[in-house]
Amino acid sequence: MDEQLRQQKQQNELRAFFCYEQRLKEAYARSQNPFPGRWQPYGHGRRVQVDSEQPSPRSAENYSLD
Repeated sequence: MDEQLRQQKQQNELRAFFCYEQRLKEAYARSQNPFPGRWQPYGHGRRVQVDSEQPSPRSAENYSLD
C-alpha cells in the first residue's frame, strides 16, 4: 500500500510539474507576441483598437509630409 501511495504521489508531482512547464511556455509565447489579444497589425483586415487619442510613434512612420 505504501508503495502505491508513493507512486501516486510521484505521478501527481510529475503531472503538476508538466502543467507548470506548459503554462510557463504559454506565458513566454504570449510575452513575445507583438500584437497581443485585441491588438492587430495594420493590413490584417480588422480595425486596430487604440486606447488613447494620441497617435503612436509607429503610426507616424506610415505617413509622409509630402
